[in-house]
Amino acid sequence: MWLEHFLSAARNWQIFAVFIAIIVSAGLLLGLVVNRALRLTRLEIDQRTRDYAQIVYIGIFALTALMMSLSTLEARTATAKLGGKVKEEAFNLVHLDRMLVHYGEERTAEARRILVDYAKAVVEEDWPLMRAGAPDGSDRVYDLMARLRAAISVLPEGHNSLADRMLDAVNDLEQDHDDRIIAASETRLLSIFWWLIGALIAVICVLAGLLIVRPYGFVFLGIKLTAIGLMVSFLAVLDGPFRGEISISPEAISYAIAELSAK
Repeated sequence: MWLEHFLSAARNWQIFAVFIAIIVSAGLLLGLVVNRALRLTRLEIDQRTRDYAQIVYIGIFALTALMMSLSTLEARTATAKLGGKVKEEAFNLVHLDRMLVHYGEERTAEARRILVDYAKAVVEEDWPLMRAGAPDGSDRVYDLMARLRAAISVLPEGHNSLADRMLDAVNDLEQDHDDRIIAASETRLLSIFWWLIGALIAVICVLAGLLIVRPYGFVFLGIKLTAIGLMVSFLAVLDGPFRGEISISPEAISYAIAELSAK
């Protein structure tokens, strides 16, 4: 979908500019058409009806702002939580490597090499797939995880059940990976939310077209639409924590790779 590609590739200022331009221009056009149609039909709206319409107009505007504010807060919280999970994943990589070294560098050389390959595959293959919204991770990552578990499983018992603890660490690492993959595809706002926001903005513009008496009223409508466009743009940037400029980066895992490779 072109919108997904645009949100993934565009810079923040481009996203903001495009969304604001579309919302303001389309909203003003809709309001102007309604206002013009009202004048051409020469329908008169009495003051009581106008007062009720004004109350509905303010209520819908407040509801739209509240919905987007709460959604933005939720998206920001989810992004921060996922960022913490990525750091935990990086920590578990280093922790498992230290246990392998403690077990014996010669006997765990193969497992440590697979661990480094796994971490590199996460950055090089998993992340591009998550940015594209793929529901599954890289097949190579899953294959390396299976090979890592097999390499540790054949190690002899001993070292205070260190082998068992290393398998537990592998399970933790796999859980971190699965949580990240699931989050990449499920922490998105439902499409019905965007349709609802679009419908509310349309209602705001229709009511504004009915209520505006003098031309300068469209200036105030443009200002309100600009504010809504800013909120929609920011929410669109946050919707999809693994894509775009404001996104969860694999930097923590890259640092872990550097530490693993240096040992």
